[in-house]
Amino acid sequence: MSGRVEGVRRPRRLLTAVLLAIAGLLAAVPFALTESKAGQPQPKPDFTVLSVRIQSDSRPYHMFEDRTNDGLIFVVRVKNVGDMPRAGAGKLVFRGDGLLRPIRQTFDVPRLRPGHQVTIVGEVSHRDLGGITTYSTNACASTRKDPNHRNDCHRGPGFAVIPRTWVGTTNATTNPDGVVIQSVGANTTFTYDEAKSEAQRQFYYVGTGPVTLTITGDHDPDCTYSGTGTLPAAPAQTFLYLDTDLLHYRAQGVIDMSTYQAQVSCFGGGVGSYSQTPGIWLATPITAKEAFDEVLTGSQDDNGGDVWNWNIHAE
Repeated sequence: MSGRVEGVRRPRRLLTAVLLAIAGLLAAVPFALTESKAGQPQPKPDFTVLSVRIQSDSRPYHMFEDRTNDGLIFVVRVKNVGDMPRAGAGKLVFRGDGLLRPIRQTFDVPRLRPGHQVTIVGEVSHRDLGGITTYSTNACASTRKDPNHRNDCHRGPGFAVIPRTWVGTTNATTNPDGVVIQSVGANTTFTYDEAKSEAQRQFYYVGTGPVTLTITGDHDPDCTYSGTGTLPAAPAQTFLYLDTDLLHYRAQGVIDMSTYQAQVSCFGGGVGSYSQTPGIWLATPITAKEAFDEVLTGSQDDNGGDVWNWNIHAE
């Protein structure tokens, strides 16, 4: 009897062990499948800015600080280099010389499929910026799920905000051959010249306006001069220019040869009018300026009796 009892119990223990083994295998299958799926990379979008440019034929790039200016058109190309479609957002960042904080303008990026790109076009005016100075440009675009933000941004071209004109007073005292000539430009105007700016790679202004001259003194040993006359500035030789970084400027004013009613009384009875030879009535050295300067003022003395002064402001 004991043999029969033992013979029955053995198969039951074996069956239990087999069932436990099968259950262990079944439990391991989902675990193995979960590990495999988690190890696969998930598709994600990835936006990058391919290029930033200014849509303008003018060189150097600029916009005027006045109400009639339409600003600059910026063109930004954005591409989805990821493997999942997505919409996103972008920003243009402007850093002005002398500005403590950058200026940002945002834009929307429509849904882009993987490998596709879009061109974003927008206008920026001087009212969006901080004033007369130079600016650098950076454009960025991304989505919330971008895995790589190191390729979001691209540097764009620099540009400047400049005045269309500079207007003010200029005067000088010169002493050619013992004769004192005082030159006063009470309303001198320097107007931006795009063609000369592009040719010389500077912000170039051409000067115009009447110049009043007063001559006094003796020209040893023969003649005495006295009188006043008003002559126009010579546009071809009267100019103001700013370096493209706007940190330096230089100006010059010249009068063409002309005759005005100034008495010339010479030894022996000779009397006549004075003929003005081409002469400089405004001369500035390369002079430094500060960011956002809307007034250019200064004085130059050559220590030989010639002094030039100027005070002009942006308009």
